[in-house]
Amino acid sequence: MSRVVAWSLLAIAVACGGEPPPASATTSAASTVMPAGSSTSASPEPPTAPATARRPARPPEPAVPQLRPPPPGLADLREAVPAARFAIGYATADNFTAAPLPGYGAPGAWAHPALAAALAEVDAVLLREGLGLLIYDAYRPRRATAAMVAWARRSGRTDLLDDGYIAARSQHNRGLAIDVTLVERPTGTPLAMGTAWDTFSRDSATFAVQGEARRNRERLRAAMIAVGLRPHDGEWWHFALPHADAPVLDVAYAP
Repeated sequence: MSRVVAWSLLAIAVACGGEPPPASATTSAASTVMPAGSSTSASPEPPTAPATARRPARPPEPAVPQLRPPPPGLADLREAVPAARFAIGYATADNFTAAPLPGYGAPGAWAHPALAAALAEVDAVLLREGLGLLIYDAYRPRRATAAMVAWARRSGRTDLLDDGYIAARSQHNRGLAIDVTLVERPTGTPLAMGTAWDTFSRDSATFAVQGEARRNRERLRAAMIAVGLRPHDGEWWHFALPHADAPVLDVAYAP
C-alpha cells in the first residue's frame, strides 16, 4: 500500500507542475515595437497621399510668348485687333522653306498703325457675319526676306523670284502688307479658300477657282478693299496699304 500511495503522490505533483505560467504583461508589450510618436489606438492611421499628389498643378503655358514691344512706327496687331487669330508660319517650320525664318524668334504680328486701324475696321464688319480674321504674316524683318531669296536660289527655285512669289523688296518689310484669311468666329475654323496660304501656283490667284472657295476669296477681298487696302491678284491672302510710306526695318520679333 505504501508503494501505491507513493506513486499516486508523485503523479499529482507532476500534474500540478503543468505548463509554464503565461508571459507577463510587460513581456507582451515589449514584443510589439511601436514607432516613436505613434498612437497606441487600435484604429490604424489612414495612408497619406504621395507627395506628388499634394503639389499644386502647373499653370497653363501661355498661348503666345510675351513679346517685346514693337519699334516706333509699328503697332502690335494682337492689341489693335484683339479678336483676331494668328498662325505666324514663318516663326515655325510650317512654311515653304521648312524652317523658321531669321527674325522670327517669336510669333509676333506688327503693322503700320494705319494698316492696324484698317484691320480693326474689317474685323468689326465681319463680326456681324459671324466671321473673323486669321493673320499669317504682317511686318516682316528684312533679314527674313533675304533668307527667302537665298533659299530660292539655293534650291534652284529662281522661278519663284521671276514670277513674283518671292520678292527681294517687300511691303511687308515696311509693315504695310498683311497675309490673312477668314475664319468662323466662334471656332476659328478657316474658310475654304481652295489653296493654303503661301501656295506658289496659279490656283492661288484670286479668281482662279470656283464655287465656295471663290465666294470666300471674294468676300475677303471685298472686306479689305472696303477699308482702302489693295489686293494682290496673284495671292488671294495678300493685301497692302497703298499711298503710305514707311522705312524698311530689320527689327526681329523676340521675347
